[in-house]
Amino acid sequence: MIRFLSDAVFDCVKGSIDLLESFGVVNENETNDSSASQGQPLLTYDYVLVAKSCDENSQFLRKRNAFIQALKSKELKIEKFTDGDEKVFFCIRAPDSIFETYRYLLKVSDACNWDCEQQGVVRQSTRDGSQVLTSAGLDWMAEQAVALKRDFRQMKLGLRRRRRWRRRWLHFSSFLLQTEGFCWIRIVDFILHHTCVQSEGEDEFTLSLTNGGTRDSEYLPELMKNNVFETHFCLHEKSDQKQLKQSWARWSACFRGQPITKIRNYLGEKVALYFLWLGWYTFLLIPAALIGLVVFLYGLAFYSTSPLIKEVCESEIIMCPLCNNKCKVWKLSDTCAYAKMSLLFDNEGTVAFAMFMAVWATVFLEFWKRHRSSYVCEWRVFDWCEEELNLTSPFSPLSLFLHSPSFPPPLYLFSPHLFLSISLSSHPSSLRSSFHPLSCLLLSEELILEIVNDPKCVPVKHQRFYLSSIIIMLVITLMLLLIIGLTHALVVFRVIATVALAENSNWLVISDNSQVVALMLGSVLHYVTITVMTRVNCMVATKLSEIDTQRSRAAVERSFTINMFIFQFFTMFSSLIYTAFFLGRINGHPGGYVKIAGLWRLEECHPSGCLTDLFIQMSIIMVLKQTFNNIFEYSGPWFSRWLNRKKTQRLMRRCLKCYKKECLEATRGSELCENCKLEDLRRNYSLIKTDRFSIFNEYLEMVIQFSFTTIFVAAFPLAPLLALLNNIIEIRLDAIKMVSLERRMVPTKANDIGVWTDILEAVGVLAVIANGLVIGISSDFIPRLVYQYYYGPCTSSSGGAGVGCMVGYINNTLSVANMSDERVSEDFKAEQRITDTGLNVTHCRYRDYRSSEDFGLTNQFWVILAARLIFILLFQHVVVMFKCVTSWFVATPPLDVRNERLNNKLKRLKKERDSMTKTNDNATTNNVSEKPQEVK
Repeated sequence: MIRFLSDAVFDCVKGSIDLLESFGVVNENETNDSSASQGQPLLTYDYVLVAKSCDENSQFLRKRNAFIQALKSKELKIEKFTDGDEKVFFCIRAPDSIFETYRYLLKVSDACNWDCEQQGVVRQSTRDGSQVLTSAGLDWMAEQAVALKRDFRQMKLGLRRRRRWRRRWLHFSSFLLQTEGFCWIRIVDFILHHTCVQSEGEDEFTLSLTNGGTRDSEYLPELMKNNVFETHFCLHEKSDQKQLKQSWARWSACFRGQPITKIRNYLGEKVALYFLWLGWYTFLLIPAALIGLVVFLYGLAFYSTSPLIKEVCESEIIMCPLCNNKCKVWKLSDTCAYAKMSLLFDNEGTVAFAMFMAVWATVFLEFWKRHRSSYVCEWRVFDWCEEELNLTSPFSPLSLFLHSPSFPPPLYLFSPHLFLSISLSSHPSSLRSSFHPLSCLLLSEELILEIVNDPKCVPVKHQRFYLSSIIIMLVITLMLLLIIGLTHALVVFRVIATVALAENSNWLVISDNSQVVALMLGSVLHYVTITVMTRVNCMVATKLSEIDTQRSRAAVERSFTINMFIFQFFTMFSSLIYTAFFLGRINGHPGGYVKIAGLWRLEECHPSGCLTDLFIQMSIIMVLKQTFNNIFEYSGPWFSRWLNRKKTQRLMRRCLKCYKKECLEATRGSELCENCKLEDLRRNYSLIKTDRFSIFNEYLEMVIQFSFTTIFVAAFPLAPLLALLNNIIEIRLDAIKMVSLERRMVPTKANDIGVWTDILEAVGVLAVIANGLVIGISSDFIPRLVYQYYYGPCTSSSGGAGVGCMVGYINNTLSVANMSDERVSEDFKAEQRITDTGLNVTHCRYRDYRSSEDFGLTNQFWVILAARLIFILLFQHVVVMFKCVTSWFVATPPLDVRNERLNNKLKRLKKERDSMTKTNDNATTNNVSEKPQEVK
């Protein structure tokens, strides 16, 4: 009943996309005059190869010509432009027959994603602007255009009309996108990377038309590595680029919704889903940041009246020296400021905030799945299959089509039910019953592109190589051991720095706070280690993905993503894990200190707790990482573009400004003059190179930030606020970089953010475990509760627990070390026992629950340990229960998506049945009419 009510609220009152629009996350209610022309052909070319000019008899030129001939043999059209004596641009166009084959195979293999209302629309996309449409297609397009215009004018009258306009706009743009330029770009990019030349001796090269190649085959990456080609890229479209700059890719649009559909139409579904995910994540950080700020202000408001602070600041307790040789005994009151800082983050509010953040992570992920499903349903990629599957049988429609002599198919076979009827009618009934005619074959686009690239391709058998798997596991283990070793090195550095600063510093402030200064220096060094290890991790993960014998590109990317995230996660959090769970707990006690190489003692926690050390380290790493990443992420591409333009400025002076009317008033579908084409090539060439890691780096940065925001949030309640401020800048920074500073990315089709969803769910589970352990082990929350209700002054009185119940808590947490003990005297020299006032102490205090006689653990230690374990179990089980209830309460996908997909499938199946019946009736009529002629 509750779930039904939640669905009614979320699906009937306000749809998922409408919810995002009302929150300002997206902005799909904008339209422009050029929206109707998005399906028109491109102005220039699908893809560009760039090479340096070389001698006619050079080996590079012969390899280059062989590769170009291999591309031409695949029916690609190539035009050559020479920029003086330095650069050669090979501009590539795919013929219409390739795209027709691609669309047909896509429609047959993924028929579940095609709306039956579009069945009459058969479009032949050519670059001269010609279109071939059936009468039903013309009627459908006219109906959509009229409805869009009418509903846009009346959109402000109510929610229903706005939803209708948005749905029709996304539906209409989804159809137009089927012939949009990025489909051509994706096809040509696949063909380029699956074409090779084979060397025969030193001076002769032959082209390879097979999909596999041999050991001597050189593909495009190898040719670029050998300087045969310099680079390759696809071109930015000036009109679309200008629209995105005006509405999205500029700093003044920081607080405006993102035009997700426009982003998808230009950069593809994969990039659009990234910005949709990032926008939703940034929006949900607002309540988390506000509550975290409230928790911080709560600690700030009450820490001055806390009896714990008063006890530390007014204490006369003498503490034991912090190092071996020159450190002297010190007063507990000297660390009054540190105790105040500790109470800002170690209070009752952090427990509730940690529980809230664990549930918040689940709400974020579940609602993200709803929003994603709404968009991919509107984009008709809900059932999109990223990886290839085996063919169902040798007589499946796709197999029959591949072996048909009429390959590629004519346009009238664009309807799947017509093709199924024709294929079935030409084979015996026993074969026709081997598969269901209305089944939806979910083959991947990659497999379709393989067929488009080489019609004679053969499937690659699934194999598993145990040797490569063992090697990968060993390398991953060695990398994790290396990262853990670096963590130990950071610990050693902090220990040595603490002693060096305390003994050799000329500044009293540094020598008195040597442990804090060493912690801050270690955090900075940790950030430097993260920066260096990021490159090492990327190199190792790339090599592992090459060793891994995965069949598809999607599987390789998934393997690379998981390996890279594991490496980065351990690099980021290994030192934080040590600070949170091991600092101050393995250092020993006076007379039995744990020392490194017998010289340097391990670090100790402050008497007020260890949580402040974790807070300092997290804040330094997060601030440095976000600040420097944003600076270099923007300034690096900007400076590189400026430098490239300076290099090409001399060549650009040779190109006279074009004043032709056809070029100044160019529209989509028109041809530019060679002068303007060359200028456009130079402009795109001067931009920053992009590759498949471009969007991966953005995902990795944000997922690591999500981990920082959730896993140790109990120690750093301000982490969501810093993440929110960073993401507001990050969205526009990435938008400006992708639209203005970088070359256009190869648009990729997707219906999800991939394996990142599984990683985010794993991080959410780790957040529950880590926050429970931080509160139960690192925080003083449990010891304070035990003291308040079991050992404090209020336990013997009849009054309730109040502020006075915590009096004496600090003294209760400190144990006594007698200087007369032989074991203690070995650790502390005589000059270390003298205070600054000249007093020679006979005993000192240290943080632990130990006996002053034999240094054994007291009963209170075991009571507190039991309370810690009970709290950890209760915390984790309660939070997991709330997470499960929240996940169950939020239905995924929304009901409107389910109903729309159900209705669309039902209409398609009915149309398939009617078409099949009509075809059979026509066949029966033809057979009856032919019988009298046979008798005669």
